[in-house]
Amino acid sequence: MNIILGKKEYELKGVTINQYLEVQKLNKNKQSISNAEYIELLTGIDKKLIRDATVQQIGFVAKALNSYYNNSTTNSPVRPLINYKNKMYGLSRPSTMTWGQWSDLEVLTSQKELDLKHIASVLYLPCEKFNVETNEYTTITYDHTESLGRSVDFGDFLVKDIISSLLFFLKYGRLLINKQAQYSENKKKTMEESLHQIIEQEKKNSKD
Repeated sequence: MNIILGKKEYELKGVTINQYLEVQKLNKNKQSISNAEYIELLTGIDKKLIRDATVQQIGFVAKALNSYYNNSTTNSPVRPLINYKNKMYGLSRPSTMTWGQWSDLEVLTSQKELDLKHIASVLYLPCEKFNVETNEYTTITYDHTESLGRSVDFGDFLVKDIISSLLFFLKYGRLLINKQAQYSENKKKTMEESLHQIIEQEKKNSKD
């Protein structure tokens, strides 16, 4: 999204976790801020530069940013590789995630208020090797303590990337649970059939 303030054009790449949480906090506390403050919050543009814009411009941009914020959690394509602060991060693959990583993700997503920064650090791990063109990569081994420490620096991660990746994992998790449930049901059915066969065989043996 591009906006124009004064005579300058700015490109916005997305709402960050910190920006999202700040607006959430304002809404929760029913705090109101001026259009200029709202623009500063969601763009990071210096207040001095915002003051050079016309009142009409500020009103128009603030309205546009409101839609921009509301759409920040809209599902978007999952990005397997992300360059964050000049370091490559790769999205964990469900098939190779450790039990500890799945458990941490399960606990985090069950909380009433999601810790988006911690979730980001669980889903995306630093790459050891990567190829941007082919999206092939390997990441470091997941470690709970390391992930928790790294999450502190994930405030500038884009909300849309976390939401889309999280939705993907939750969908995969449901499929995994359903598959496990189906497996358990089939196993139960097989055991019942086997037990029935054993009982019938015992009845036959007793008659003989």
